[in-house]
Amino acid sequence: MKISKLFTPDGPSDFSKRDRIIVISIYLVPASLLFGIAYSLSHDIMLLEFLFAYYILSIPTLVSIYYNEKYVEIFGGYSSLHPPFFTYQYYLGMYLAFIPGLIAFILPVGDFFNRLNLAILICLGFIIPLISSVGVGVFNDSSCYIEDEIVLGYPPFYQLFSLIVGLFGFYNVYNLLDVNFNSAICLFIITVIFQIIFVIPNWINKIAPFEVRKTEGFILYNALAGGAYLLISYCIIGSSMIHSIPIKFSPGNIIIFGIEILLIILIIRQGKNIGKKN
Repeated sequence: MKISKLFTPDGPSDFSKRDRIIVISIYLVPASLLFGIAYSLSHDIMLLEFLFAYYILSIPTLVSIYYNEKYVEIFGGYSSLHPPFFTYQYYLGMYLAFIPGLIAFILPVGDFFNRLNLAILICLGFIIPLISSVGVGVFNDSSCYIEDEIVLGYPPFYQLFSLIVGLFGFYNVYNLLDVNFNSAICLFIITVIFQIIFVIPNWINKIAPFEVRKTEGFILYNALAGGAYLLISYCIIGSSMIHSIPIKFSPGNIIIFGIEILLIILIIRQGKNIGKKN
């Protein structure tokens, strides 16, 4: 029963310092012994790289256990606005803490499969969501208030959407490098731009005709951004989203861009009545 409390934000507060050290030892000692024995038998440096990645990935969990009270004070625990979930800043803090460990895992895996360039590009997909996570002044529960009304606010889903765009885009950049270098560079730039667009909802909300913090506005904003990115990516990558096609003003591309612009205009016009600002 006591161990199960580890899986709640403020659960470790019931643990003594001795209990917390024991839990941390359980996290670290068996894995260290396992990797150490495997390395002594194979002398494969890759095993030490994975052990190092495991340590980095474990840091946020171990810190949140040993310094639980301070961690909850900074990032919060269970949210009073959207129970039984945690506060937005709690999720953001976990994301911020785990990303370095994930990157530390991806790089040796890419090296193992002789795809280090791909691993580096994939890791780039984490950078913008990671930087935006530092802005807890935006993505927190305080964004859920519009005067006396409680709304969706700015949930950490924006970081997830930005990450998906980054992983999709940079993977295809890797596939395009040896096929069409100019298209690869173009897709790289477009991917970075849209990753940024997904993590600045507070800026977009200043110019949008609808309230982005409301559920309807959240859906509309992300649908517009996601749809625009996919259409532009189609023009760069091709219908298969795998092989590149030359970037030129062909009749097909002109039609696609025209449809995209019309859809954006129509959706924005309709959006004026969705989650309309006061």
